Amino acid sequence: MNELTVLTFNVSTDENYIKMLQRDKRYSHMNSEESRIHRDQTAKVAFETLIEATSLDILFLQQVGSDLDRIKNWLGDDFEIKSDGKNTAIAYRSRFEVLYSYFSKNHTFTILSLQDKLTQKIYNVASANIANFNLQNPEENRSNIDKGVDELKDLLNKLNEFKADGTIIGLDANIDKKHHPNRFDILQKEGFQTNTSDNSPTVFNEVLKKTIKSNYIFTKGFHFKDLEKLFLAFEDPFKNPSDQRPVIEKLEITNLDIPPTRPLPQMPQKTKSSTSSPTSSSDKAKNQKPNIFQTPDKIPTSNFEQAKKVLEKLPLQSPQSPTSSKTTKKEKTSLETTPKSKTKKRNQKDLNVTRQDLLAEIRNRGKEEINPPKEEENKSSCLKTTMVTTAYLTLVVVLPVLAGYYYT
Repeated sequence: MNELTVLTFNVSTDENYIKMLQRDKRYSHMNSEESRIHRDQTAKVAFETLIEATSLDILFLQQVGSDLDRIKNWLGDDFEIKSDGKNTAIAYRSRFEVLYSYFSKNHTFTILSLQDKLTQKIYNVASANIANFNLQNPEENRSNIDKGVDELKDLLNKLNEFKADGTIIGLDANIDKKHHPNRFDILQKEGFQTNTSDNSPTVFNEVLKKTIKSNYIFTKGFHFKDLEKLFLAFEDPFKNPSDQRPVIEKLEITNLDIPPTRPLPQMPQKTKSSTSSPTSSSDKAKNQKPNIFQTPDKIPTSNFEQAKKVLEKLPLQSPQSPTSSKTTKKEKTSLETTPKSKTKKRNQKDLNVTRQDLLAEIRNRGKEEINPPKEEENKSSCLKTTMVTTAYLTLVVVLPVLAGYYYT
């Protein structure tokens, strides 16, 4: 649960999708309404495939537009989404809780502070789309170059205001490292890193007349893990809803022992003005409720659960002994508040009853094997032996005597 799979994707616009259709002569006859329907179908299938294949946790999206319900329909019901209402957005699973959100005024980035309910770690995540310019002739758009640098610095300054255990940026830098590395230098100086082994192109640059990589995932506090890469086709409007391709990375937090650097908002905070009486650690442990989001080895076990485990270890009782099963129910309910010493005796008692019941079942199957002789049966057998002996003596001793007496 210390791993995250994230995606950054500039989903582009309906206008760019129509241009893609027009470049493909097979679909150039479609009008804007038809193209929108086909794009929605393509997007839904594409996201379903990517989410299922890579188990995505967080998605950084750019150029989402203002129709957020449409984007939600693309992603399905497993994700919540926050957007600046025009350009950037972040979608996340219910595994995360939003502690804070910030949207830039010029719609260039969205920031969320997310708490992972599974690990209690806090991550600052950002989706950004920095101003573009002519990569062939940068001086032609000097103002956009400076504007992009300012936007990036504004993003980093805002992220630094909120401490976290890790930071992730899904970035459309609108440049590649070869043509204008300045923006990457700024990120590296702030301690961010990207997967340098992945140089797969993400967009076709019309000025350079070739594909370049302008979309990146930058992280701080994570390292990149191996992940099988999935690529959506370029210039295929029935396989890719955008004229760009997503970047997907698998991340693992580098230091699991670091406690959250920001107090968790749902935890009660002690203040100097607090008049509540101090409670011992044992009282706190009793009152603490298990967090269903914790990993199994961290879920506190209640007395009832302990009793349940004890009862599960006992042999099954015979269905022919309703009295003993009722007794067991009483014992089970009382175990919640029973001290350990008494519990031990009660468990032993239950075990004895169970053994008796099992012996009763075995007796019913084969009485001759285990039944001890009963007292009444002993008396009966003794009486039979006496009668046989008497009869024998009568025949052997008494009758000959009588016979001799008769003849004399």
